[in-house]
Amino acid sequence: MKFLLDEKSLLLSSLLLGFLFLAFRFLIYFNLPNIEPQQLNAGISSPLLNLELAESPQQIYTILGGPEEEGHYQKITSFRTSLSFSNYYICIYFLYFCGLFELTFRKSQLQIIWKFLFYLTLSATTLCHFAGNYKLDQILQSKSILSMQESFSFLKELSLCKHLLFFFISGVVGMFFWLVEKGYTIKVAGIFLFTSFTLALVGLYKFYLLELAFYFLYLGVACIVIYTTIRFYSNFRKYM
Repeated sequence: MKFLLDEKSLLLSSLLLGFLFLAFRFLIYFNLPNIEPQQLNAGISSPLLNLELAESPQQIYTILGGPEEEGHYQKITSFRTSLSFSNYYICIYFLYFCGLFELTFRKSQLQIIWKFLFYLTLSATTLCHFAGNYKLDQILQSKSILSMQESFSFLKELSLCKHLLFFFISGVVGMFFWLVEKGYTIKVAGIFLFTSFTLALVGLYKFYLLELAFYFLYLGVACIVIYTTIRFYSNFRKYM
């Protein structure tokens, strides 16, 4: 256990998980179907976010179309493929944020209770995310608006809760990076991560800001990948 939590191992795992984080996020969006702008309802360009934040089953039906429409089943397949990648992505970001938190928490003077609360919040985030994906998958398998009604209940609330918790975790890690770490690259990453959280807070009411928050998150993760690459390479050279 001690070996798994030493700095060298955490740097290597954070580096690999950072690449996987970005790769699976790309796969999720790459596999989403192309939806005409007039079919989107939430004022944002992401089809997946539009499904999650739909106000009614009718709005989901507008995005997916009916079985009689051309490309309907192809859309369903594309969405379900993205959800499959999303389930792997959940496991990746759980491990990723655990590693990032461990890298910075041990340098702080905070009590262990805050570590417990962080992991509790992160666990709640993953549970909300899995539950939301399950509801979406049930909706995608529905044959009519009436049959998707049960799965649709609380979908939007669950999705907003998931995003709020997810970006809260991102903001906490970003704050630690800014306050504890010394490198410029990791401090810039902290600014991006904390900014993504503030945008997500306002994005609960202005959904286009929620979408913008993801881009700041990606910039933050890219900076972390650069930082962990440099740190791991420097540590590796010491043992050469």
